[in-house]
Amino acid sequence: MTRAPDIVQVGDWRIKDGAYGRNLYNLTHSTLPASLASISGRETVDDFCAERDVEGRGVQRFVPFGELDSVLQDGDLFVMTAPEDVGAVMTDADPMKRVNCLKQRGWHAEIVCKGGDGRYWQKAPWHSNLIKHPCSEMASHPAGSDFIVSIYRPELGVDPIRQAGLKVEVRRWVEIFCVHKFPERADQFNIHEYLDPADFETPEDLRRIAGALIRKEYDQVQKVTCVQWAYQVLCLALNVPLTPRLLKEIGAYEAYQEHWAGQLGYADDALEPLGRVPFVPYTPAETLQSFLNTYAEGVSLLDWAGKGGALASMLGFDLGVLSGQGEGKRAEVLAGYFTEVFARRDLTIPLVIPGRPPYRHVMPIQPFCEVRKPSRPDNLKWRYVATAVNGNNLVHA
Repeated sequence: MTRAPDIVQVGDWRIKDGAYGRNLYNLTHSTLPASLASISGRETVDDFCAERDVEGRGVQRFVPFGELDSVLQDGDLFVMTAPEDVGAVMTDADPMKRVNCLKQRGWHAEIVCKGGDGRYWQKAPWHSNLIKHPCSEMASHPAGSDFIVSIYRPELGVDPIRQAGLKVEVRRWVEIFCVHKFPERADQFNIHEYLDPADFETPEDLRRIAGALIRKEYDQVQKVTCVQWAYQVLCLALNVPLTPRLLKEIGAYEAYQEHWAGQLGYADDALEPLGRVPFVPYTPAETLQSFLNTYAEGVSLLDWAGKGGALASMLGFDLGVLSGQGEGKRAEVLAGYFTEVFARRDLTIPLVIPGRPPYRHVMPIQPFCEVRKPSRPDNLKWRYVATAVNGNNLVHA
């Protein structure tokens, strides 16, 4: 067994020795459960850094909260992380019992846009409410002052003027998507809310959602988690820029004129929609592959499972919970799903459960996963920008 390499800090700031009660290696690396250590051949893994240098070391650009306005752009995504190890966590069934399980570190996500005051603001559901907060004042965020936030940016592959114009549309859509319904545990198989299924996959899906939001048909709007809301706002901005021409195409021009135009105005008709999402929400198989990319040095799920690997053993919990049905039926549904995935060697196949839409989802950690290793070859490129922390935890380089 070997240990994963140290990370590299770049830029004007360095993390203080002992910040968050740890040395840098213990802050940025996790000790692997035995099931994963045996696959990767390493005792530890860097599950903190999305970016890699040419030598395979993780890269960090630390910045204090107070300097965030100097590094941000419209449409950036914040991913909140916590300085904790991957290992033992409590189970819901028995608070006194702890099990080893896979745990990537992102637990909350928000989207960024520039306000009329020239400052950058972040917004996302926080518990049951949509909270707007100045980015440079993160230390007073409801999450507290000692969390860590990584910043990710989609690169659209279009000319810079069009890219900036599309990302500016985030400023309008954070206002229009103003009614939020957070899913309850019962809505997603009675397990954690981040497994709520995504309700869009294509630009056509987004146009349908856009029309309902513009018309204030809030009964048509699905429940979404923090990251679903933030990512959906980004995708609406890129694919439904609020030009008079596009509003007429989707049959929402009169409703927009009535409800929103006086407050938000219009985008220029010359601004063309992107026509694609940065990444399609993950299927369960793609989620498992993203874990392997981070914790098992990119081992192929298809190849590894074909050699008799036990998914439940690797994860430390029963994958059957995703079906939301009786114990026997749960195992049958998941066994059938993964049998199809492995037989067709296709991670993009969604899980289908009777009475529910095809199962794909967005996790707070997903931008990290896309920087580390894109899930599909046709995804847009995502870029790691920086990691923001309370300035008390930093020193000048």
